[in-house]
Amino acid sequence: MDFSTRRFNLYNERKSITMKLYYHNRGLHWALGIEGTKAQINTQFDSLFNHGAIERTADLQWMGESFAYVWTTQERLKKYFRNASYHEVLNDIERSDKYKKKVMTPFGVMDNHSYTYKGLQFGAMIARKIRERAKERYDEMTNENFLHVCDAYSIPWTMGTIAAENPDD
Repeated sequence: MDFSTRRFNLYNERKSITMKLYYHNRGLHWALGIEGTKAQINTQFDSLFNHGAIERTADLQWMGESFAYVWTTQERLKKYFRNASYHEVLNDIERSDKYKKKVMTPFGVMDNHSYTYKGLQFGAMIARKIRERAKERYDEMTNENFLHVCDAYSIPWTMGTIAAENPDD
C-alpha cells in the first residue's frame, strides 16, 4: 500500500469517529467532557461558546489528543441544548422539501423558501420537535467521573507529635 492510499484510509478512519459528550456533576458546576478529533472538539467548544453554554473566559482543558473538558452549569447546558436544537430543527426544515412551496415561474418550478404550513399548528409542531431534540441530545450525554476527586475529608491528616522542649538542654 502506498503512502497516498494509507493517508486516505487514515482520513476516513478519523472522519468516522463520532463525537461524544460526557458530564461530571460537581455540584453547582459541571465539567463537560468532549471526546472526538481535535477539529470536532474545537467545533463543539465554539458551539458551546456561541450558544451561551460557557462563560466568555472559559478555556478548553485538554486531557489528551482526543479528550478535553470545559466548565459550565446544568442550567446553561440545558439552555445550550434548547438553542442549538432550535437552529438544528429550523435548518432541517429549511432543507426539507416537505415544507416548501413550489412556485411556477417562467423559468420553471422553483422554491420560494416559504413554508406551506404557517400558523399555530406549524409553530406548535416546531416547538415540540425542538423540545424533543433538546431532550434527546441532553439524554445522549454520559455521566462519567473523569476528574479526580480531591476531597479534604477523604484524606487522613496527622498532626504529628507535640512536645515541649526545655531550652536549658
